[in-house]
Order: sequence, then C-alpha cells, then structure tokens
Amino acid sequence: MWKNTLTIETAQALLMSFLLGFLLFPLDAAAGTQTHLQQDSYEIDSPVDDARVENIWVVDNSQSTAKTIADLKQNIHYYFDDLSNAGVGSKGVLLSSDAQIWDGAPISPQGGSFLISGDEADPVSDFNQRVELGATYDACGNCFNSPIWTLHLFYQQLPGLISSSENYFEPGIPAEILMLTAQLDHYPSFSRTVMPFTQYTPQDWLQSFGQLYSAKKKAFRISALASEANALIDVTGDPSTSASPETYQVMTQATNGTYYATTHSPFNMAEALHDYAAKVIFRAYVHAKNRIPLSLVPADTSAISVQLAGTTLAGCDWTYDATDNVILVDWSKADQGQLQTGDEIQINYPVSTSKPPPRQ
Repeated sequence: MWKNTLTIETAQALLMSFLLGFLLFPLDAAAGTQTHLQQDSYEIDSPVDDARVENIWVVDNSQSTAKTIADLKQNIHYYFDDLSNAGVGSKGVLLSSDAQIWDGAPISPQGGSFLISGDEADPVSDFNQRVELGATYDACGNCFNSPIWTLHLFYQQLPGLISSSENYFEPGIPAEILMLTAQLDHYPSFSRTVMPFTQYTPQDWLQSFGQLYSAKKKAFRISALASEANALIDVTGDPSTSASPETYQVMTQATNGTYYATTHSPFNMAEALHDYAAKVIFRAYVHAKNRIPLSLVPADTSAISVQLAGTTLAGCDWTYDATDNVILVDWSKADQGQLQTGDEIQINYPVSTSKPPPRQ
C-alpha cells in the first residue's frame, strides 16, 4: 500500500504550486471552473504488498572456496529470514560457476523444480542441498571458473525453462545476481572461439545481459561475495584464459551492486547477508510500486510531471493510465541505483475545481 506523506517542505512546495497554478491556469468563466496544480507525494521505500524479487546465485563450490561455502551455508538463513519478515517474496536459481560441467543449467534435486522459492517450508535446506550438488572437487576443481559464461549459458536456456516453469523471469520484477568465488573469471577460455563473443569485455557482457532484461522491463543488479581483486587465484597457469582481476568489480559497480570482499579482514558473512537482504528488500519495495494512484483526476494529462528524488523523470520512464487514474512507472529505466531510504516520488498535474459563485 502506498503511504502518502506531507512534510513541511512538501506543503511549502504545494502552496507554491497552487499560487503558480492561478497564474498558469486562469478561470474558465464559461465552464464555471478554475484550474490549479495538484501535487501527490509518496515514499518510495514504504512496505508494499506483493513485493517480489528474483535471485540468481552463481556459486563456485570448489576447494578454493571451501571455507566461504561453509560460512555461506551456515548463515544463508539470515537472508531468507529477513525477506520473509519484510513480506518480500523470492524465487531464484542456483548455478555452478563450473561451466565445463554444468553448462549454465540450474542445479536442482532429481525430479525437483529448478526454482528455489522463499515461500516454501524450508528454503534454507533447499538452497544448501543445491550448493552441495554443485560441488566440483574432482578433476581440476573448477579451474576454469566462470560466473559470466555461466550466466550467458543460463540465459540461452531460459526460454525453454520458463515455458514450463512457475512464474519466473516475470516483467517488472527486479533481478538480483550474486556471484560467489575466489577465482578469476575464465570466460575468455570459453568465448574465444564463439562468435560474436571472442573479444567481449565486461562492459560488452553487461550490455548483452542488459538487453535481455530491458526487453522484459526488468532491472538487474550484480553483487559479489568474492576475494579481493588482487587475491583472486588462477590455477590454470595460462593467463590468456582469464579475464582481468577487476572484472567482478566492474560489473558490480556498473549495476550499482555490492562487492563483499571475503578476504578483507574482518569479514562477517552474517553481516554481509543481512546487508544484502536489506538492499534487496529496499529495491523490491520500490519496484512493487509500479502503479501509483493519483488523488485527483488530471485536467490535462499532457501537463503531468513526475519527479523521483528531486529529479524529473523522462516521459519514457512512465505513462499515465486514464482508465485507473494511475501513473505506471518503468523502474528498469527510472531506478539506476541512485535511490536512498526516505526518497519520494512527486507527481504534479493540473486539476479543475468548481469556481465559487460570484458575490451578490
């Protein structure tokens, strides 16, 4: 539910709008009406019904991350508990970053759904079971670790998965991607003979992924639970197969995600998961507010102005639905990671009211 707020600043701005309205919108004597500016203000991060998020967990469960994996399994309940307590629904997939073995396919128990649902009885046990199914301790032990190539392969499989799935990759639901690894990304080893990906940079991958999400009007954000850039390991012995140590940082920064450096001392997994959950909840609340009701009916829809955190949104970021008298916000465009707790969305528009009868 939206929470309509009226701060002192908002009241002052509304008064100025009324005064400006009398100058901009003169009396209509023939119709017996007068027009003024109306301003509706709402908190963007207030709790809302039906807030949801879609997770993609890309996990390197090899010997190089054994300690981090154990830490994750012991503390992942904080993430699911925080979302549940906040009333935020979640569905997600768990992928192994071992692209050689798993080819980007979601890890799931035999005969089970490929999705992890936060609404199920025990999502924590389900999550941890999938993490263990994705263990790669044999052979080279995921020496060609690649969260990025894994994501690419997963997206290629998505059409076949969602055609028979339980409501996944839905329009408007924000996507949260978390990469867990202690190794460099080795997408060059996989992409160097596959057109058109032979010369792809992290920015190219972001553009490719972004096009997929934009088509569904979905925002996506990449975060990482990983060793610091200078501590990421490479056991292949072949530098030509690995991407830059800064690759994960580039992708998290470009999407306004968070890089949780597991090699930074002190590192606390519980604190990291609480923080990650808080950011996910905030965004879920915001993006669930994609239908903003107006308190009155606009007299001129072409004069509607929408401001988010003090910045006027472009017309392509929102539309007006006259049938329900609501503003429809495309958060995949409007939310670029700039939003903060307490920010407001303000909608200004002209309204017509009855003109008082003349004095006798």
